[in-house]
Amino acid sequence: MNLPSSTLATFEDWEKPTLQNVVDVFEKLKISDENFTLSLGLNTRTYRRWTSMRTINRFEKSPIPYGVWCVLIALSENKYIFGRVLQHDKTKVPASYIFSIENFVSPSKEILTGFVGKKSITGLHRTELAKLFGWSPAYLGREFNNGNISFLNWALLLLLCGVSVGQLIKIKPTGQKNKLNEAIRCLYCNGVDGYYYRVIESRSLFLFWDGEPDGGSEPDTIRGMEKRYCRNCDKDVTKKIDKPIGEFECRE
Repeated sequence: MNLPSSTLATFEDWEKPTLQNVVDVFEKLKISDENFTLSLGLNTRTYRRWTSMRTINRFEKSPIPYGVWCVLIALSENKYIFGRVLQHDKTKVPASYIFSIENFVSPSKEILTGFVGKKSITGLHRTELAKLFGWSPAYLGREFNNGNISFLNWALLLLLCGVSVGQLIKIKPTGQKNKLNEAIRCLYCNGVDGYYYRVIESRSLFLFWDGEPDGGSEPDTIRGMEKRYCRNCDKDVTKKIDKPIGEFECRE
């Protein structure tokens, strides 16, 4: 696979890949919208946005972020384009920190902040880490301070520390579909993309100073209504989907 060298550069010199470049990498890795979520932990709408198969001009630039592109190139080309892997004792990264997507839970603030600073695992300050992967320093700070980092960003930190990409990410066979996607296919068009919304109405009981109710007011009630729509065909599927809110989001 011949990717432009400008797409394989460090962030300072990086040029975004085209839509076709991204498709080519996904095809080499045998990633499709069916196994994208199980393999990388992102929803399939993101896959469609990065590949935009409906766009005729395949030389148009993809909106894929630099950090994600780094992970994909590490998987497909066995190359770390963000620069050199830090040369230090790999035992600084405890085995308990190495998660795959199946059992990933965001590390705590205490663990995350242990990767930032001159005396940390990476030996890099927050701005240096952010610059390396094209992150916003403020965004990175929020992720660390809230103890809520995404799987792929966590994987990038571990790659930087010398952990093998194969220890973190294994591409799932296409046949293994997301069970949620299977459960929420639209019965009209078989689409898997949709949304729901809730309407909550609150009515208050108004009282006079003497405690008697205002005759024009209504009793204090709260009622809710739930509607579900398929984004592909825009049909109301509320009565067609026999699932409680929370399970049906139609958001992969």
